[in-house]
Amino acid sequence: MNVNVLDRATLYEALGVPFPLRDAPVPSPELVERVREQFRAHGLSAY
Repeated sequence: MNVNVLDRATLYEALGVPFPLRDAPVPSPELVERVREQFRAHGLSAY
């Protein structure tokens, strides 16, 4: 299941808990792929 930051923020609000990552920037697709490659380089699966 892939839950984005906005959905998690909504869930936290529904629970009455402040969402600590509300203002965290969303990583670029290039950054995400670079990190996936780092995992793969160490023999791990990354999707």
